Amino acid sequence: MKPLRAFNLPLKELESAVFFKAKEEYTPHYAITEKGQRVSRVNVWGIVTRTFESENGFASISLDDFTGTIDVNAFKDDMELFSKIKKGDSVKVIGKVRENNNGVYVLAEGVRKLSFKEELLHRAKNIEAFGKIPVKAKEKKEKPDETEFMQASELSIDRKVIE
Repeated sequence: MKPLRAFNLPLKELESAVFFKAKEEYTPHYAITEKGQRVSRVNVWGIVTRTFESENGFASISLDDFTGTIDVNAFKDDMELFSKIKKGDSVKVIGKVRENNNGVYVLAEGVRKLSFKEELLHRAKNIEAFGKIPVKAKEKKEKPDETEFMQASELSIDRKVIE
């Protein structure tokens, strides 16, 4: 059986997705994102913000891609996927979408550390997908006003000393 497509998604899309368990035996479970995508497998990236490993066959990492956060879990033999991953690493994960008491998570099938250039590319994709500010049709027709500049002497800065 051919594996299902792994969708590239910002974590914000997964964080707010609604999970559905398939009723048929050979139909995969899936989640529906805010944009209406039906996803069973995902291809996500993020900075590792937390790692956890138990002695009874469970490991977990939390990822943050600056749009949202999600947990990535592994059980028993797949725990080895996280063996070289530490807090602060930038990683790419392919896995299945699942749900537990805390919400939607990713069940890891593969994990790979990203180079700095690869991380920048993924950040740029997130900015492209979520950084656009919707412009109303009326505002598009009007010419934008000239930008006003402020002199440095007009700026006031609040400073607080941290001890």
